Amino acid sequence: MTQTQTAKDAVLNINGLDVSSTSNTINSALKGVTFNLQQAQVGKTVTINVNRQSEELTTAINSFVEKYNALVANVKSSTSYDATTKTAGILMGESVVQSGMVQIRSMLTNSLNSASGISTLSDVGISIQKDGSLKFDADKFAKAQNTDIDSVTALFSVLGRTSDSKVQYISSSKETMAGSYAVNITQAATQASLETSALSFPLTVDGTNNSLVVKVNGLKSGTIALTQKNL
Repeated sequence: MTQTQTAKDAVLNINGLDVSSTSNTINSALKGVTFNLQQAQVGKTVTINVNRQSEELTTAINSFVEKYNALVANVKSSTSYDATTKTAGILMGESVVQSGMVQIRSMLTNSLNSASGISTLSDVGISIQKDGSLKFDADKFAKAQNTDIDSVTALFSVLGRTSDSKVQYISSSKETMAGSYAVNITQAATQASLETSALSFPLTVDGTNNSLVVKVNGLKSGTIALTQKNL
């Protein structure tokens, strides 16, 4: 086998920050963005524009509102009495149905903590009408996105926030209960380090240098003696 080229890390500069990678696929430089490097062009600056898919979000919310309103209309007709035809809905008197709708409406009116004031669905243009249906204001939604996209995102997905920038929220699961959690860090994890005097090689270990002491987080071990094992 003949080596025709020495392997090198990929190197690029993003907004003044040098980034290197052993792979041509880089997904850790910018959150949510993956770079696939095809060819090196030293000295050439490539501009990448990342835009939010506002139209897709608006379409998705419109679809949700339509489906929810269809559900409300269906439940209403199934649980009410029609005086004209003198017939009762198939689910009339079923408390489970009414209880379920109450829970759904409660979820739609939940409030999140937000410094920008965007904490409920009504703040982003989704409001509950007197008849229980939803109304969507696309202009108000667009304005909310431009004001605080993180708070808007939190209304439609699981998103954790911390009051201390030194503590980072990573993820949650379906078992995670919504709410505020008090976290008291009494000891942050530390990493051990090795300190030694300068060594020269080849190194000969004899009776003058065959012992060492390990110190971790301020705690010293006893003297560890190196012994020769006869094979």
